[in-house]
Amino acid sequence: MRWLSALVALVALSGPGPARGADLGLQPPRRDGRRVVAILPPVTENEDARQLALLVQARASALLVESGAYHDVHIKMITSMAERDGIPLGALDEPEHALHAGRRLGASRVVHAILVPNGGDGAWGGWTLRATTRRSLKDFRRASITLPGDFSRLVAEGGLALAEMVFRADGLPVPPSLRVRALATESHDATRAFARCYAHVIEQPFRIGKAIVLSKKQLDDAARACEEAVKDDPGYAEAWAALGLVRTVAGEDARAIEALGKVPATAGYVPLYWLARYWLVVRYQSNDAGTRVLRSAIDRLPGFLLARGYLAQHLTTIRQYPAALDAWRAYREINPESAYVLGQMSHVLSHLGKKDEAIDEARRAVALDADSRDAAVELGSRYIDAGRWKDAIATLARVAARPPVRPETLLRLGYAHLGAGDLNAAEGELERARKTATSRKEWRTRARAAVDLAAIALRRGKADAARVLLEAAAAEGLDVAAVAAYDPTLAKLAKSLPVGQRPSEASPFALDAHGDADPNAARRSPPPGFGALKM
Repeated sequence: MRWLSALVALVALSGPGPARGADLGLQPPRRDGRRVVAILPPVTENEDARQLALLVQARASALLVESGAYHDVHIKMITSMAERDGIPLGALDEPEHALHAGRRLGASRVVHAILVPNGGDGAWGGWTLRATTRRSLKDFRRASITLPGDFSRLVAEGGLALAEMVFRADGLPVPPSLRVRALATESHDATRAFARCYAHVIEQPFRIGKAIVLSKKQLDDAARACEEAVKDDPGYAEAWAALGLVRTVAGEDARAIEALGKVPATAGYVPLYWLARYWLVVRYQSNDAGTRVLRSAIDRLPGFLLARGYLAQHLTTIRQYPAALDAWRAYREINPESAYVLGQMSHVLSHLGKKDEAIDEARRAVALDADSRDAAVELGSRYIDAGRWKDAIATLARVAARPPVRPETLLRLGYAHLGAGDLNAAEGELERARKTATSRKEWRTRARAAVDLAAIALRRGKADAARVLLEAAAAEGLDVAAVAAYDPTLAKLAKSLPVGQRPSEASPFALDAHGDADPNAARRSPPPGFGALKM
């Protein structure tokens, strides 16, 4: 493989780092086992390069996982973190943002980079990847990597160079297998098409316990691009896996099964294959089969951190709370500095009826990451679970005072005020939640806020106003009669209200009247070929 000859020109193996600000160092790497490294997608102003940069990130992560030395912080974990914290992906090349991301993701090292064309659009003149691997503002290494214009080689060489940088920065020998497995396809055109597909795929929120609102255009565009990629290279495993996941989410399950059948067992680390297979076995086989798929993925690829999180979420969704708590504890062994993991543990403990322990874990999450809105919202939610309305209001109000505020936070704050009996304060926050929940995917927030506002109207003796609010909730697609069953007067008003059309959604599970996952719903008959995916 002569094309994998030395391409890395080291600009500075170490350096003093930027002088501004205090040190923002990450947690030290663990002495035993795999290290957690966050390879952030390289930043670029060129649209083709932006899509290719995502493949470079994926290739580097795959090589690290396949080496057996590292856990992968998957791109979905990175994009979710960036969205929650209001950090544009285009700002992740800045050291402070990169280190912030690394801390939130529990990484011992973070890699950030920019990808720039060497001339024109880069197709002929090639590209330069300017990368930094960093543990703090002062502890970093930089490299400038010259990459060819051919997209398949760009992805392979860029991914290899980033992976090798991580090994060298950690003082570990570079496994020879990295070079052997770097090239996913030899087709420039297939790579270009798959880059378009992959960019659409990672924008989908593949949550476990909640349905995702679909963008038909995005899914159609992704499918066409993936089909183009596998037409150019029928052996492109990653493209087949992505096509299978797109078809699964779109509900085209027979075609999804056909695509997943093209992914060979020797393909290595192909995360999208396992996500698609998980969705299908939960949809057609059983909850336990979903558990087995995720455990199998982890057994084969121990560095597949996303699968560990999905396993814990899956067990929570199917209400196997003791097993879910064990799964989160196992995750914490790998990622002990993650406030997110502590927050999820608190959620499961609350379901187990251990309210005080749940609050203690949520407090630890806040202490670990005082700036995390998510950690504070989890703590507020645990106070709600325990009926500690005053503490819930104080905690959630602090989050609501820091823009940007998610409507879901306002919904919880309004509910806490309602629990405390302060109807005026509850009404104000619930109205804010309705008005700010403007996107299609926030229909549940709008509908549930309307139901709570209807309860307030009823307490004030305004039955007509309550019915109008219930009609608004029903028009969003919420089965308000089922949701309002806890209050006989409210349920009577909601009786026989027509339920509107929800946005098109997808989930591995059937959905209940609330629009949430129903793990106990009956399974459908599987399409032809499903037997090959059964667990």
